[in-house]
Amino acid sequence: MFTELYNLETVTIRYFNVFGPRQNPNSQYAAVIPKFITAFLKHEPLTVYGDGKQSRDFTYVDNVVHGNVLAMTAPEVAGKVINVANGSRTTLLQLIAYLEAFTQQRAQVQFLEPRSGDVRHSQADVSRAKALLGFEPLVDVEQGLQAHPGILSVAQWHLLGKDGWEEGVLQSPGDETSGSYFVSPVLLPPAKIINGCNGNGGTRARVDLYRHITVV
Repeated sequence: MFTELYNLETVTIRYFNVFGPRQNPNSQYAAVIPKFITAFLKHEPLTVYGDGKQSRDFTYVDNVVHGNVLAMTAPEVAGKVINVANGSRTTLLQLIAYLEAFTQQRAQVQFLEPRSGDVRHSQADVSRAKALLGFEPLVDVEQGLQAHPGILSVAQWHLLGKDGWEEGVLQSPGDETSGSYFVSPVLLPPAKIINGCNGNGGTRARVDLYRHITVV
């Protein structure tokens, strides 16, 4: 509308079931993934409405950022509406199986009656994003779950300790810079953070549950 009325170059991006760090699991609009992860952390039952075979196009936040950056620089997309997602479906039962595998913890699942009006299946058509933006998802659902700080805090609790962090030696993630930076466990396995070393002979680091590494 703004493109047609005011000749202002805009593009509309439509997201699908975005998940990632720092989502609020207590919001009335909270997505299922932060709710499930919070239940795992508290050893509480996971609530599933229906049989769990309903599916969604869960999209890790890195893919959303990637799509936004492409849309900012792509030519001839003014006034377009573009879906940014994985373009695939994952059922709630598959999601629970992933979480069980990554945390090595058996889920307690409470099945309730289906909610009226719930969509059974949802999957984005990302063909326009691919054609106009050159978009391809960078992180699939499994990789996104493995990288999620909540999953790491369940699976690595015995490594990180009750206080959520301990001093260790940081293996270089690539760029050696002073200050703080984020290390993706997809590239740097969490176990190596504790007993690794970088090219400079070892950097002391504080490791917290959010995988945020502060060089000290």
